[in-house]
Amino acid sequence: MQYAPKLFRYLKDKLDQNRHEMGQLVLTGSQKFELMKNLSESLTGRTAILELEGLSWDEFKNYHTDDNTASFEKFIIRGGFPELTREPKLPLDMFFSSYLATYLERDVRQLVNVSNLRTFEQFIRLLAIRNANQLDMTDIANNLGISSKTVASWVSVLETSGQITLLQPCFGNYGKRIVKTPKIYFNDTGLLCWLLGIEEEVKSLGEVTVENYMSLGDKLIPMIEAAAETCTKMMQDPNSPVLGLHLEGHYFNMAMAGGQLPENIKNPDPTEYIPLVEKWDCIKRWDAAPELPGAMQFAKYITGKGILASVGHTQAEYEDIRVAWESGYTHATHFYNAMPGFHKRREYKYEGTVESIYLIDDFTVEVVADGIHVPPTILRMVYKIKGVERTCVITDALACAASDSQVAFDPRVIIEDGVCKLSDRSALAGSVATMDRLIRTLVQKAEIPLEDAIRMASETPSKIMNVYDRKGSLQRGKDADLMILDDNLNVRGVWAMGQLVEGTYTL
Repeated sequence: MQYAPKLFRYLKDKLDQNRHEMGQLVLTGSQKFELMKNLSESLTGRTAILELEGLSWDEFKNYHTDDNTASFEKFIIRGGFPELTREPKLPLDMFFSSYLATYLERDVRQLVNVSNLRTFEQFIRLLAIRNANQLDMTDIANNLGISSKTVASWVSVLETSGQITLLQPCFGNYGKRIVKTPKIYFNDTGLLCWLLGIEEEVKSLGEVTVENYMSLGDKLIPMIEAAAETCTKMMQDPNSPVLGLHLEGHYFNMAMAGGQLPENIKNPDPTEYIPLVEKWDCIKRWDAAPELPGAMQFAKYITGKGILASVGHTQAEYEDIRVAWESGYTHATHFYNAMPGFHKRREYKYEGTVESIYLIDDFTVEVVADGIHVPPTILRMVYKIKGVERTCVITDALACAASDSQVAFDPRVIIEDGVCKLSDRSALAGSVATMDRLIRTLVQKAEIPLEDAIRMASETPSKIMNVYDRKGSLQRGKDADLMILDDNLNVRGVWAMGQLVEGTYTL
């Protein structure tokens, strides 16, 4: 109806011909009448609004009477969407990721002015973590870097569109029921479980609490353990090019999450990082936002173990960066990306993370030199200010860079304009660039001398990572890694560890 608001004027005339006959017309849709903007008639006194909820447990159970698949645990995991009940083999991740994307693009943009859909998605995931708990709007606002007023507006959108229910507390004093903080509940358990990362049935739901939900949804530490185990095995091969493990996160500023999953982001936790560092020698670099509580202690600990501490996904200002430098942070992760520059708050101006890092001479930086993450003019400025010895170039490439396909491995990500983006186009999500593309961008677009571009791709990163004894220059005793480029800087041959890479030699 929101696309044909004038229709209500004609419906009014039709209904008024026989006001006493009920149910003359049935109109269905995904939005309530009061949400439809620009209606010429409200049909007050002529309509009744009925809200259809998701399928109940009894409805779900009755549908599956023949195949014995109707367990209560499965119902909780899959939720009450009819499509998921009708198609039991439909992948939950595909369904809910698509549902969330369409909900954000369609309903949210119609109901409220959301400039950054990525932040709104992070907001939804934070609410999921707080399911069945009191709704602390100030805490959520602080985590996201937005105002409490904005949080209140977004909560209203979710409530109005049927995603959540706010349960007011029960007091004998009815006034308290109105003003006291409500608890938040997601209306569909399937959507809630997907947002929390709960994919498997649990044996006893009676013992599952909100705290359990949080731990069940946290798969990051097992993933780090698996990555460390794989990395360690690869490093044992004397001809392996793998020299260690870089952990980008998960101790980041929520407001600068970018392509990171918000449910994984948290403050540095020594009960997590100390056991990991003590167990795995392969960890060589770990990134964090220095403004977070515990971030300085984190840096002091890991640098004491010989691990490079780098700042990333941060909103740090100069004082944060200065203290971070003193605590052991010496490097900036994908410089200019996921960090603010010079900015203004009310009438005053503040240096951003970028300017703060420029002000500390020995702070090293890395740039995604594809010409998109960082424009060529800025690449040249980084080169002029930081110099060859303190600037390295990185691809920041995702797995899809190794494929000719234009389809990303992650449903949240699209490949467009030679780069990976979040599907709502609110932020870049990674690169598909290869190192030869970076060299061409530096030389041909940023007008950086070829010899300096090569050094920033080889010598400088090797020195920053303390592996210059093996990588970064052509010297006796080092790994025989070699790339041949033609006059247009296209790759004509590649040798890795002294072996010609099949299919690369075209001279």
